Amino acid sequence: MVSLGSIASEAFNVFEDIRGAVAMYMFILEESIQTLNMANWILFKAKLFDKLSENINYIRTQLAQPLKDFANSPAGYLAYPMNLSYSAFAESTLKALDSLELAIQEMSASTE
Repeated sequence: MVSLGSIASEAFNVFEDIRGAVAMYMFILEESIQTLNMANWILFKAKLFDKLSENINYIRTQLAQPLKDFANSPAGYLAYPMNLSYSAFAESTLKALDSLELAIQEMSASTE
């Protein structure tokens, strides 16, 4: 016979599995952002601004903004409170990308 306790326990286990998958998805996006930003540092030091700008656009449109949107969505809230950290990370990334673009403009202007 199935008890109410075993049903509740199984439901909780399913929820925890979903919660873990949501958190892992956000983690992989965060790691992707960090990986590309390591490459961006190399590109910046080498003054390869065209490729750097391409990476900035990719991070902004394909990684950071989607991470922020997902973290703040109902699906992201399944991983509360981790979603709040990922949202803050994504927002910080977007601000850092803005700063990097300003640095590119300054460096490009100084070499003209």
